[in-house]
Amino acid sequence: MKRVHLFEFEDQNWFPDFLRNYGTDFLQFLSNKNKLFKPAIPILEKGLKPSNTNHIIDLGSGGGGGWIWLNERLRIH
Repeated sequence: MKRVHLFEFEDQNWFPDFLRNYGTDFLQFLSNKNKLFKPAIPILEKGLKPSNTNHIIDLGSGGGGGWIWLNERLRIH
């Protein structure tokens, strides 16, 4: 299968900032409202407990969308 090079519109210089911000805010809202990252809780806990830490360094989620809800859930467990 030949490689297809795709791009994201919001990464283009000409793309309006207000639309980019709206898009990331909407994705954050959806991920928190629908608890999209709920299945990740046991996996993260499995890594955090043996390492005796409560710090997570996120290197790739952009605006940090799902971390708002996920952080609250991890603090409870």
